[in-house]
Amino acid sequence: MEAQPTPDGDVIIAVLASGSANGYDSIIAKMNAEGEILWAKTISGPGAENPVSLLVSNNEIVLLSGSSSFSLDGDQGTLLTKLDLDGNLIWMKFFDLPGYEKPLKLIEHPSGGYAVWGHLNHLNSASYDAWMMHIADSGDFVFANSYGGPTVELAWSALAVEDGIIVSGDTDSFGQGSNDMYLMKLGDSGEILWQKTYGGQYSEHAV
Repeated sequence: MEAQPTPDGDVIIAVLASGSANGYDSIIAKMNAEGEILWAKTISGPGAENPVSLLVSNNEIVLLSGSSSFSLDGDQGTLLTKLDLDGNLIWMKFFDLPGYEKPLKLIEHPSGGYAVWGHLNHLNSASYDAWMMHIADSGDFVFANSYGGPTVELAWSALAVEDGIIVSGDTDSFGQGSNDMYLMKLGDSGEILWQKTYGGQYSEHAV
């Protein structure tokens, strides 16, 4: 479950719901301080929708979900849904890159719009790369980049700072041991400003 406060003193929650005809759906709801449901919306398609990150900003709500409902290659893609504080739909956008996308984190992009973070498994590959997608405030696609080496890089968390984005994750391609913590800073266009690994001969994992 994801939860975020709203500017008007209520709370937005997003949960995964099972039991529908299509398998799993995302449910997003607004509740007041007494726990009363003010409104609830179901985000559903012919496949599964899995809510993973929620952002409330500028009197708008954006929900990030992993979705298999609209994918052309049969793998999971990325679904973004924007609502106003009354639950009215502003836009819904689906993004399907080649391979299996595992979106995990949604933040505001320093240059405007939104940054989606997670892992990307390329087609016909056993490796994963850290992955970022920049989406405009209108829901239009701006760019997507992947970051990694010959084996596995995973992105677990991201933080927007004044001059870029800091990403923490794990790497198996770089560093000293079988798995090391991986930290990188990116510019507004997704370019790597610096990257570092932290660890010894054993495994270290970022959170």
